[in-house]
Amino acid sequence: MPTLRCATSSARFSPRPTARFPIPGAACCLLLVLLSAAVPVAAQASPVAALEQTPRARPEAQRTESLDLLGKDRQIAALRAQNQLIAVEELRQQLIQEQRNQQFQLDAMTRRSQLQSALSALLLICLLLTVALAWSLWRVNVARRSQALEDPLTGLKNRRFLIPFMEHETGRLRRSALSALVLIADIDHFKTVNDRWGHGVGDEALLQLANILRGCVRNSDVVARWGGEEFVLICPQSSQEHVEVICGRIRHRLQQTPVEVPGKATFHLTVSIGAALFSPGAVDETWLSALARADRSLYGVKQNGRDGWLLDTSVSAPSAQADPIHA
Repeated sequence: MPTLRCATSSARFSPRPTARFPIPGAACCLLLVLLSAAVPVAAQASPVAALEQTPRARPEAQRTESLDLLGKDRQIAALRAQNQLIAVEELRQQLIQEQRNQQFQLDAMTRRSQLQSALSALLLICLLLTVALAWSLWRVNVARRSQALEDPLTGLKNRRFLIPFMEHETGRLRRSALSALVLIADIDHFKTVNDRWGHGVGDEALLQLANILRGCVRNSDVVARWGGEEFVLICPQSSQEHVEVICGRIRHRLQQTPVEVPGKATFHLTVSIGAALFSPGAVDETWLSALARADRSLYGVKQNGRDGWLLDTSVSAPSAQADPIHA
């Protein structure tokens, strides 16, 4: 077989003539026979060569196929990695968006809380301002009402306060079956004080007398400026025996308290006091009638030389005569 393969190979792949001399006919025929016999042998030998060549080509194909599979695997792995990166990026973007949404909600809640706090503070401030304004208005009304019911010079109650107070005391005195004293005090020769020392000294004299009258009665008693130099004292739950005590106390305090004239001398005030007993259980008895009787007693004191007091007892003892009582 090797010899034939070599001959065949030399016969197939060497077309050049083996001899330069002419070959006879018998030799040519023999050569053709040999060639025809060698062709099947070469044909039979070619599969063997193909078989010998196939194992060499198969590893290369397998290597190529393996390389193709490896490239495909790498591409698939690259695609998977890329898809995973895309998924991770999408997840990251989603988490970032959720975080932004949560932060936005927290900011919105914080702003809402701050707004509610500001509104609450504003409402509280408005409420406090309203309360303060109401309190101020109430104080102003009380001050105005107090000023309307008080004498601006002496600080005592005035006529506007005294009339309703006496009407209110009427019911209480009737329930308790008690009486009240009504006193009217008038400064003696007050016009002379103003003419001699001036109205400033006269106002000081009025203020000093108001303080003395206020200090000579009980806390439950009322001292009011009736008008000009006249003062009214209302002493509930009192009897005619208290007149001498009250009037004597007033006269003593006036003697102990001189009125000072700036840069000049001093002088003492004297007052005339008319008193009457208010008895709510008597027939046709009113505060106005009691004030009228006290005013008549005051006139009687002035007629009898001033600087004293007189009690009218016409209601409790109609037959008694009113006489001045001096301390």
